[in-house]
This record gives sequence, C-alpha cells and structure tokens, in this order.
Amino acid sequence: MNLLIPGFESPKRIELMLSLTKINSENLINALMLHYTVTYLESAPW
Repeated sequence: MNLLIPGFESPKRIELMLSLTKINSENLINALMLHYTVTYLESAPW
C-alpha cells in the first residue's frame, strides 16, 4: 500500500499523481504541493 505523507513527499511524485487527475486549478495544485512537500516544522508559525 502506498501512502502520501504530508510534508515528506517529493515534488516530482506529487506532479506525477496530479498528472493522473483532472485537477487544473493552479490554487489547488499549489495548495496540494505545499501540503505534501513542505515539512510541518518549516511551515509552523512559531
């Protein structure tokens, strides 16, 4: 079973996953990319 772990995926893997969908909203793509590629500690407000 393959899982996507928020904050620990490579941008290439997310791009490949998105290429299999009909998602074309730049805002949604950017949000997914940020969620899955930026680690929690890097995006934490403190």
